[in-house]
Amino acid sequence: MTRRAKRKRDSQKPDADQDVPQNNSSLVTRKLLERCFPHVQTLREHLLSKLPSASRLRRKKITALTARDASSELEGRVAALLDTALVCSRLPQAQKSETSDIRWEQWKSFSQKGDESYVSISDTRSAKQSQTEILEFVVWLLFNREKTTNTQPCHVLCNGFDVKPGNGDKGTTSIPGVYCRFPSSSFDALKEAPWPQVLALLGQSGERLMIDLLLDYSLFVAVDAGHGNFYQLSDVLNRCPYVKPEGDEPSPDEREQNEANTTKVMMYMFPRQFGLHNAFTSEVDKTRTTMKFQDYTYREDEINEAIALRSNSSEKKKPPKLPKRLKGIARDLVLNLQVRHSRCAYFELLRYYCPSAWDTHRPPQDLATQASFKAPKQQGDGPNIDGAAIQGTSRPKRVGHKTHSQPCHSDMPSYNTLVELACPIGNVSAYCQAVLAKIVPDRFWGEGDTMVVDIPWLRPPDLAGQKTSQTDISKRYELFHEFLYYVFDSLLIPLVRNNFYVTESNIHRNRLFYFRHDVWRRITEPAMAKLKENMLEPLRLVDATRILDSRRLGFSQLRLLPKTLDLRPIMNLGKKMPGRGRSKAFGTSINWELKPIHHMLNAEKAMNASKLGSSMLSTGEIYSRLKEFKLALGSAASSQRFYFAKIDVHAAFDTIPQEAVIKLMNSVPSRGHYTVVKHVEMMPDPRTDPASSKETSKSLRTWHFSALKKGEPFSLPERLERSISEKKINTVFVEGNPARTYHTAGLLKLLEEHVSQNIVKVGKRFYRQKRGIPQGSVVSSFLCNYFYADLEAQHLHFLNGPGSILLRFMDDFLFITQDKKKAVQFVETMHRGVPEYGVEVNTKKTLLNFNMKSQDGPLSTISHGEKFPYCGTLIDCQTLEISRNHNKDPDNGIANSLTVEFGRLPGQNFEKKMLHAFRIQSKPMYYDTSHNSTATVLDSLSGAFYETAQKMSAYIHCLPKSKRPSKPLIIRSIIKMVDVAFSLLTGKSRRMRLEGYSCDLRKGQVFRYVLQLLFSSRIQPPSNLLEL
Repeated sequence: MTRRAKRKRDSQKPDADQDVPQNNSSLVTRKLLERCFPHVQTLREHLLSKLPSASRLRRKKITALTARDASSELEGRVAALLDTALVCSRLPQAQKSETSDIRWEQWKSFSQKGDESYVSISDTRSAKQSQTEILEFVVWLLFNREKTTNTQPCHVLCNGFDVKPGNGDKGTTSIPGVYCRFPSSSFDALKEAPWPQVLALLGQSGERLMIDLLLDYSLFVAVDAGHGNFYQLSDVLNRCPYVKPEGDEPSPDEREQNEANTTKVMMYMFPRQFGLHNAFTSEVDKTRTTMKFQDYTYREDEINEAIALRSNSSEKKKPPKLPKRLKGIARDLVLNLQVRHSRCAYFELLRYYCPSAWDTHRPPQDLATQASFKAPKQQGDGPNIDGAAIQGTSRPKRVGHKTHSQPCHSDMPSYNTLVELACPIGNVSAYCQAVLAKIVPDRFWGEGDTMVVDIPWLRPPDLAGQKTSQTDISKRYELFHEFLYYVFDSLLIPLVRNNFYVTESNIHRNRLFYFRHDVWRRITEPAMAKLKENMLEPLRLVDATRILDSRRLGFSQLRLLPKTLDLRPIMNLGKKMPGRGRSKAFGTSINWELKPIHHMLNAEKAMNASKLGSSMLSTGEIYSRLKEFKLALGSAASSQRFYFAKIDVHAAFDTIPQEAVIKLMNSVPSRGHYTVVKHVEMMPDPRTDPASSKETSKSLRTWHFSALKKGEPFSLPERLERSISEKKINTVFVEGNPARTYHTAGLLKLLEEHVSQNIVKVGKRFYRQKRGIPQGSVVSSFLCNYFYADLEAQHLHFLNGPGSILLRFMDDFLFITQDKKKAVQFVETMHRGVPEYGVEVNTKKTLLNFNMKSQDGPLSTISHGEKFPYCGTLIDCQTLEISRNHNKDPDNGIANSLTVEFGRLPGQNFEKKMLHAFRIQSKPMYYDTSHNSTATVLDSLSGAFYETAQKMSAYIHCLPKSKRPSKPLIIRSIIKMVDVAFSLLTGKSRRMRLEGYSCDLRKGQVFRYVLQLLFSSRIQPPSNLLEL
């Protein structure tokens, strides 16, 4: 009994010390195949389970055959195949038995021979012949199963076979009606050893078992190369991806989860119907957002709170029930929206509508034929609909210009400016329209010219075909408005954000550019690498968190702004910091925390202006400085020549030494504390017409903060009488909250912390700015001006004296003198650089009105008689008269400076825009006849009217035809512009604010220049303007 039991145990399971390699298949079996198939066995286990109970001798032979005891190499290969090959099953056993009997009858008819038994594995010739016939039968049967003659069976063994012969094929197999088009590796592998030996080992039942094995099971054999690799020899090609082999129908839990996801998406889409925060009736929490509308990208917490309030604590929390109106068609459309989203090929659509020179399967092209380029491997991103909310025509290249290429990437296409690498706006619009058409079902919009009240999914289910009440109409509009807001807020905006980097440029003002994320990454990687090397040093997350938790200042965020051929780093210090920890309320920004320092420096500027040297805080100071200089020269201003020299410091903000500027700023304050007061000024909108009763524009309200200077009264009425109200008209003053006193030591400590410990966040990493001062800070201009004023005092003191004046706006120096030697010495000193101040001059931007050479060659000069450009103005080199530089950006279109309003009152908006376009060009420096000649003033006036007319024409072209202003409105606007221009330039208000200002123009002169411009050929106005 003991021996028989022992033999039985040995027959069922080999000994542990037998050479059976099972480890290779364990990981594949456990991690992959067992998830795809309910039953996975080795070939030995499968054959032992399928052999008839009477085949005791065959069982014993299969069990006893091991690689360790093999007498030949062939027996060893058979033993290894039995233990490494895997047999996987999906069909139920009963179904297999029925089909097996039917196939056996078909096999006997196909082979036309009786059963044979093979008792030894040495007779391989007949076994190989029988194995080949079995394979041919299996292929023949698979092709006969197909209902259509042109369909290829989805089975590994059928690879290389077809029912139609190829060119020159005459039938290379003995399979009836099937031709071998090319060799089949699986078919050939199963014909060769050791498979015929396995068939011979099975004996009388071998043919039937082999047929069932090839047709009903998936067969995987081990690959010698690598470790744990397998190769599929039989069964359907895509069988393995099925994770749920029991069937394709979702389980009850899955259906419940899908319903919950659909309900949650509808809560994002129609929040008002579920009592959630929405954009139509809810107030925006200003502590949680800085935008006009709240961000609804993620509202899981709000939904969970709503579910918890509606559910008892004892029962399972379930999504709320759908409102009756949202059941039926609306629910089906939302479900269809989720399905279409999951099937949408966002990246392929992006590649099609917004192609890139780096896209695969696309040869690189020059910008002469393609205006936008993008980079490869961009994961096109669409909205995220997973039971939550949605997350988630170019101008031709100008010929004749020198092209540039990015040196850091050999595959970078040629371009003239960086913005040429952006996608054309028309392409971006086409891409967005295509995606919305793909994912949003058409039935959401109704059919044909359907009115909103007739859209089927908006109707109540039980009121179809009945007369609609007013309340029901309002409800339908309410639902449709929510749907429209969802399309734009949660579909369109995330779609653009996930696929494009949207930015303005440094030279195109209001125009936006759309860079594909992969292209923007290619453009910015060299610039970011240079910044990290020269200006930033990495901080560990622990150190950055410790510093931020110990102070009031947050971190700044860095972004790069495209210039002509390079990028300008900009730090955003005005963004409110998000709450730390669990707090969701926004804190104050860095600039807000630095406001007291700004008020202190403003007060010092008024009390000790000499410490700022030649600094100008605005370009308007050019006018007052030149006017005083010209008056001081008197008759000498016209008798001697002026020499102009303009110098630009390279990367001034990024090269200022931090320790030096901190040390200098400690000497600036002259008082131990500063009291900051504030008041509100309200005045009518200057763009409105006081005589018109239809104007509904809001009043202008501005807050004014100031640090009290020495001897200045604390009371607002007293300050109004002394200084504030002298240059104001039609203004209401309201005193603000109580004043606040700041100690100088605390402000200087905060300033030092801001300069030396400026933490910058780039992506998800934190850096410390180790060089330069932060750009974008409210105090950065003061820091630069005080620092370069000290440079002037230490190294440029020779510039002082009669007949010379130095102007400096930030890092742009302009030296005007009647002594050429001083001008030459100034240029030479600046070109040598001042290392202790971090000064390095950009020689390419140096401009003179006299000839001079440097070490790099001749410096740039203006032509004889040409006016000298400086900060958007033109200065006459003989008379110092000032005019506006209208041609400073010849390539920047007028349309780039416009913002078009398509809303209500298009005529009134047009008039306001036109008047504003002239106001921004009416600076006193251009129209003061006490400094400029009448001819220069009239030329400036003509240029201002010309630019206003160009903007007016461009604005009209941007409007749709139905909203374009009529001819009477255009005439009225032109007449009003003449009245406003004359009263603005010659009015009493300007003469009161500016001592010595005068504008000796007559209204007839102003009107004459407007008429001359309208009848000239300098502009191309719209047709309704031409008819005037």
